[in-house]
Amino acid sequence: MKKRHVFLLLLMISLIWLARSHLNQSLGEVAFRAIGLSPWSEGTQGLHIPNIIGLVMLVISFIGVVNGYRPIYPKIVSRLLIGIILLFFVIPLVTENTMYLIHYNGKDTGSIQVVPKDRRSYIVRNEAGEVTISSQEFKIYNYGQATRMKVVPLTLDPEWRDATFDPFELQIEPHSQATFNTTFKGRHTKGAEYSHDSLINIQVIAVE
Repeated sequence: MKKRHVFLLLLMISLIWLARSHLNQSLGEVAFRAIGLSPWSEGTQGLHIPNIIGLVMLVISFIGVVNGYRPIYPKIVSRLLIGIILLFFVIPLVTENTMYLIHYNGKDTGSIQVVPKDRRSYIVRNEAGEVTISSQEFKIYNYGQATRMKVVPLTLDPEWRDATFDPFELQIEPHSQATFNTTFKGRHTKGAEYSHDSLINIQVIAVE
């Protein structure tokens, strides 16, 4: 295989690695989490390692492709730039519509995706042990035929491990998406006043 073909293959891999889906996740992030690694250098912040890897591959392969193909295709740079922009625009549309197609007849938790606007939330506990997560905004992708569902916040922070939250019940049209904003309330076994920001996910626990 000629060197320019190797660089072209590496360019395609780097673009797929970097391109983000409709859930704002790249393949690099998914790959890191699949093997139990955080995509961030400092747990939940710092340098985004998959992006750094992808950008290094992209720069090296882009230069290699341009140098290898320019004698054959003088307009290779402009064509590559247009192709890259189109790819980053098209991939979210492709991933979203693919999920709607796969789960079209679904009516379970697997046919629903919840995406918090900001995973870092401020959690407050009062002396009575009542816990509150205020103004939590999230987007629901309902790929299937569900019309009602219940969601609860989920945190891996050890401080809130024993907290239980009341589910938030919502309605949504089948095969649609919608944004919701709610305040989650719950209880904690500890009664002392405490407040702390924590990373949370939102989990679907029931579907109708």
